[in-house]
Amino acid sequence: MTTEVTKLADCERWRHEVIREISQGVSKIQNPGLNDFQVRDLNDDINKLMREKRRWEDQIIHLGGPNYKRAAPKMLDEDGKEVPGSRGYRYFGRARDLPGVRELLEPEAPSITKNRYELYKNIDSDYYGYRDEEDSSLLAYEQQIEDELKSKGFGIFANVEEIQQFIKKPKELPIGIPGLVAGGDDRMETDD
Repeated sequence: MTTEVTKLADCERWRHEVIREISQGVSKIQNPGLNDFQVRDLNDDINKLMREKRRWEDQIIHLGGPNYKRAAPKMLDEDGKEVPGSRGYRYFGRARDLPGVRELLEPEAPSITKNRYELYKNIDSDYYGYRDEEDSSLLAYEQQIEDELKSKGFGIFANVEEIQQFIKKPKELPIGIPGLVAGGDDRMETDD
């Protein structure tokens, strides 16, 4: 339809007519008495008119008239960044408050992802258990268990042969070490 008009003055007149209809639609969409369906329909109509206005501006440029697109102000926020939704489908007035639309217009919160360095930078030797020797309660417990083992015949071995001989002799292990049986068996037995 717009490409059929060959006079620049006619294109200008039609463009102004479309702008007037857009202005009326934007004023009407502010009405709090409209229900959500009416607001959606009116917003759709305004977007159709915006597309028609762009087609008239393209035809005006094609016929050698002024470029209104270049002179049109961009929609910017406080930081000077272009507002999301300013190209393509736009939401006007109360349409911005419709269910589901607000989530589309609000920028997503940046996801907090940490790289491997950031994950490990606060881990110290306590995490890996390197300073367990400094824990007096753990040292006392280990000393108690060691004394019990020595009293029952479990001692410190000097070499591998002593360990092998010790394993071959069945011994009774102290209570408190579940699932371990002394002897030549390499399997772990548990009480099921």
